[in-house]
Amino acid sequence: GGAVAMHGQFQDARERRAAGERTLGNAVRNAGGSSAAVRAARERVRGFVGETGINFADVAEALQIGQGRGSALEARNGESSAQALDRALESIRDANAEGIDPGQYLAAQGRLSQAGLSGDALKGALRYTMRAAQRGSVEVDQIIQQGLPGAVSLMTQRSAQLSKRDGETDEAFAARRQQARLQAFQESVAVQEVGASTGRQAAGRRSPWLRRGPCRRERAPAGRAGSGRHQAAAARA
Repeated sequence: GGAVAMHGQFQDARERRAAGERTLGNAVRNAGGSSAAVRAARERVRGFVGETGINFADVAEALQIGQGRGSALEARNGESSAQALDRALESIRDANAEGIDPGQYLAAQGRLSQAGLSGDALKGALRYTMRAAQRGSVEVDQIIQQGLPGAVSLMTQRSAQLSKRDGETDEAFAARRQQARLQAFQESVAVQEVGASTGRQAAGRRSPWLRRGPCRRERAPAGRAGSGRHQAAAARA
């Protein structure tokens, strides 16, 4: 009986891994990746799972959501496809450490980057988005899907109003424009929060996006110690 149960657990794990690999492959192909890129991505994600213990299927799902909603796997600013994947995996690591849905985080990151935010301004916008979701009046999807078009209009307007100062370097001017974009985004989200909270009695409750929590961890089959070694072995199964 125990042997049959253990065999069933291994079979389930293989099926979940196969489904996760299909999901990952679809995400990479949707980003324009070749068959070789899909194979390389599977190897990289296996390594990431071995390092972090995060469930393979959850990583694949996050990458699929991030790519579908925010082009998270597409190379930016001279990146290679492998570097884009590494950037996305680091974002998953960060989101999971904060107990945040990594797919939504990746999608938000991609959309905000497309909106013209970069560097510290992009990080600031992501932090502000997460805090807004924690406050409970709006969810990340609402901010990105509903609020971002208006925010982009305001960001573009504020940025265009700036002119270069005497003696200002190109880098300093670009940083000042980024700061103006960030402030415009924050103002837009704040207005969206006020509108969404009007008439609500449950102000301040935690967002369902945050309640989902971090990714699952890879688990060893029953009767096996859940050490990192066994997690990594399960990941390679």
